[in-house]
Amino acid sequence: LFWQTLASLGRVAQGYSIAAIVGISVGILVGTNPIIDKALDPLFQFLRMVAPLAWVPIALVAFQQNQPAAIFVIFITSVWPILINTKEGVKQIPDDYNNVARVLQLSRKEYYLNILFPSALPYIFTGLRIAVGLAWLAIIAAEIV
Repeated sequence: LFWQTLASLGRVAQGYSIAAIVGISVGILVGTNPIIDKALDPLFQFLRMVAPLAWVPIALVAFQQNQPAAIFVIFITSVWPILINTKEGVKQIPDDYNNVARVLQLSRKEYYLNILFPSALPYIFTGLRIAVGLAWLAIIAAEIV
């Protein structure tokens, strides 16, 4: 039981870590670009509603191995709250902050480090917290694999 639980925890950690990296990165990209946001938001809203159990057969057909399929199910279940919350956090940055960045002519790196991340961090952590719970729910579906 111990080794099986440890293997499950490893799968959760891998799927959740990939979801955090992808969700935060894509969330920042979509949040900073309104055209990409309008193009991809319907797709995100549609895919996030698919139940974790429905991803199991798709993952098995796509990966044809148990371990990658289980990690994918955990990833695809937990990436949406991270991505959507990060996107909203970036969109909620006050206009005053963006105006100050323009006036000070901050570089992209300075803007991200000094304005974007500190302003969006509460939203990002909220998405990460919600995603942990969903990752634990998805491990049940992933263990079916």
